[in-house]
Amino acid sequence: MMLELKLILLCLPSILLATTLDSDNKSILANTDWKKLWLESGQLSSSGRIDNHLDSSDSTLIDDGEVMAHNTTVQLGGVAFLVCKVAGVDRNQISWIRRRDWHILSSGAQMYTNDERFAILHTPGSNTWTLQIKFVQRRDHGTYECQYVYWQRNDRMINYDDSRRDITIETTPGPRTQSRLIIREPQINDSGNYTCSASNTEPASIYVFVSKG
Repeated sequence: MMLELKLILLCLPSILLATTLDSDNKSILANTDWKKLWLESGQLSSSGRIDNHLDSSDSTLIDDGEVMAHNTTVQLGGVAFLVCKVAGVDRNQISWIRRRDWHILSSGAQMYTNDERFAILHTPGSNTWTLQIKFVQRRDHGTYECQYVYWQRNDRMINYDDSRRDITIETTPGPRTQSRLIIREPQINDSGNYTCSASNTEPASIYVFVSKG
């Protein structure tokens, strides 16, 4: 028996970091409505700083209000480190997305690309998820996004509940990213209010009642 929450809650994940590897001039754009920050047309050999300018009411999950708190230098053939730092969400679904084709590069520590130049650097217990790109090539230019969505049941986070191996979360990236929570072999105590949250949208909730069948 499998219970699937078929009502897909359209939570647009918070884009904590979106940075572009490109050429020519270096201008920084910020759109606080969508919580996106990106470096537009920065040279591969250049360095730059991207700061978060979110309203204080929206920045509770951003560590010290910063999206990227250090300079990053990338050269052709070198190694790129794209840092995503989030406070208090070590057990959340942290994903890195390549924007040009909406390809999921990673979800948590799991990689979803055959390109071995890509890796996730994360120490359990830390709040930093770093996308590493080795031997940077010109075709690597584009926007990379760090996203998160988290699920709660009755105000308890359930993304990585180690005691529940029958709960999975599927995330489909795109212009409207979707996150789906699936519960296999549900029990009566699985009843409750389920909420999908992202910092740049209103939470979406549904009450699930499980009865003996």
